[in-house]
Amino acid sequence: MNSFGKKCKIVMLSVLALLLLTGHAWAISLSFSLPSSDVYIGDSVSMDIIISGLETNNISSFSFTLDFDSAILSFDSYALGTGLGDLTAFEALDTSSGAKLVETSLLSDFSLQPDSFTLASVTFTGIGLGNSSLGISDLILFGDAGNIAATVAPSEAIDVIRAPQPYFSSAAVWQDWLSTEGRRSNLTVTSDI
Repeated sequence: MNSFGKKCKIVMLSVLALLLLTGHAWAISLSFSLPSSDVYIGDSVSMDIIISGLETNNISSFSFTLDFDSAILSFDSYALGTGLGDLTAFEALDTSSGAKLVETSLLSDFSLQPDSFTLASVTFTGIGLGNSSLGISDLILFGDAGNIAATVAPSEAIDVIRAPQPYFSSAAVWQDWLSTEGRRSNLTVTSDI
């Protein structure tokens, strides 16, 4: 075998070994748990951001930005999950700012971390008619050993729609008016509506 062939074989084997060694990290993904893709103007919608596929990995820190159309949705609030530690027990730090969510665990043992858990729950309010894409950008996940874990970031959409207007049949409105106004003016009206 010539020198070029040996180099190609070494490179291909190296790439294959790298793929086999790091392939498990590709299974890590984020997803939105969105109860409905429709929301009325003025109403809120809450969803969970879930990480899954952590079988042999542990996450000690995350940072990402929620992307959405601010003319259609307003970011209201967030609540971080407990997968990286309890914030009230000072097991984790929350350094989030607006729609940029950042949490760092202070725990040293991640052996009890589940393979799937909620990173955060977020709430939006519909403020304008239309369709807003919802995504994640600037995603960084650190494992317990400080390594960066590969992920697949989610994408979703929310439609902000008008609330349905109550429907009144003209016959029902007419009969209601007749029953109240007719009594006030001592009119007797019969109708076969």
